[in-house]
Amino acid sequence: MRKTGLIGFVHKLPKAVQQFLLGISSMQRSQTYITHMPNMLPMLDKKNRHTKEFQEELQIRGLEGAQSIFINMSGVILHTLYFPPKNGKLICAFHGIKGNWFNNPMPVNPSPRDADYNPRYRMLLLEEFVRDGFGFLAFTVPGFNPSQGRASEESFRKACQKFAAFTKNYALKNAIKPQDIIVCGESLGGALAAIFSSELTSISYPPAVLSLIATFDSLIGMTHNEFPNFSNAELSKILCEKLDTTQELSKLDKSKTYINIIAAEGDSVIPMANTLNLLNAARKLGFNVLYHLVDGDHTTWDKKTVLDSKKLTHMAREKGVEIAEHQSVLDIKAIVSQEN
Repeated sequence: MRKTGLIGFVHKLPKAVQQFLLGISSMQRSQTYITHMPNMLPMLDKKNRHTKEFQEELQIRGLEGAQSIFINMSGVILHTLYFPPKNGKLICAFHGIKGNWFNNPMPVNPSPRDADYNPRYRMLLLEEFVRDGFGFLAFTVPGFNPSQGRASEESFRKACQKFAAFTKNYALKNAIKPQDIIVCGESLGGALAAIFSSELTSISYPPAVLSLIATFDSLIGMTHNEFPNFSNAELSKILCEKLDTTQELSKLDKSKTYINIIAAEGDSVIPMANTLNLLNAARKLGFNVLYHLVDGDHTTWDKKTVLDSKKLTHMAREKGVEIAEHQSVLDIKAIVSQEN
């Protein structure tokens, strides 16, 4: 939830009034999911074809082979951008709070850290995937253009069920094994990537790697940052939008899925404490976890470093390399190189 605006006003009220307002579902969603982004160029026209601007962007990025796929969720149409793999490995990607995969405008009140912000930073990440031979399914969740529906934890969970079923069906038809699937999510998308991974696991198609970029432990933890006068137990009863990433990790098969956690050192949106909570929880659950601290802010991390971290974790998973808590990224590189 954001400190400014309505949240800033709520902070000044008595605790009982704060509790009442925090419990209003519509307020929680309006403060948590920012879905109406100004000046965002559309990806699709009225006939669900790529717009001229988006097609030009795909060509610039070497993604002209990307296709739009539409998935029906009880009458709600969900959009997925697809690119076929060249190396037999598929990345299933979830965007964060700012919107779709194309054009994400500069923050309304930019900070000095936003100086390196590129509104097409997500498209640049997809470009890095393809350069390295990976295919991708870039999902757009309900409430975010061009998918339909409302943004809520309930709708996200239903969408992840649909996305998981579609992914398994696609993978089976194209001889892509679970060990060739990497799931990736950024910020809010990290929590959704965890839900998606647990759905894949529940239908016997656990991904090889779950890669979380600048992801929070739970919305309860994030809200506690803003309202420390409420305990986590109190917030658990108040909040309907909880998105507990840690809880989703507990549903995964630690013998089948490795965890990759990437945090930006200067992240001004997701506090490092929340990321470290997620990291420690994953290790406590017994997962092999590669933790990588990178330069940048919430949206300005280096794309190649992110991709290298994913590849490294996947290689470790393929070769059965145990990732110990004290080992650094360079240690893992040396181990994998020796295995080669």
